[in-house]
Amino acid sequence: ERFDFARLTLPVLLMTGEHDRLAPPSEIRAVAGRILDAAPQMQSARPDVQYETLAGVGHVCNVEGAAAYNANLMPFLARLS
Repeated sequence: ERFDFARLTLPVLLMTGEHDRLAPPSEIRAVAGRILDAAPQMQSARPDVQYETLAGVGHVCNVEGAAAYNANLMPFLARLS
């Protein structure tokens, strides 16, 4: 089953660790690109997609690099409220 990225219009934050072997940066960056590529061409409907690679950590980046994770997450969440 494939997700229909064209229907996604809410803000998205994708983060992965630099050394993540389960969800490597190249794969997660590609997901961000697929979301943008599938978005409707109208600028007002384009999703807000942010991608971050966290240096020096692996798959459990929220635990391994909590400070860097939170430094990206908190401003993203603040924009939503």
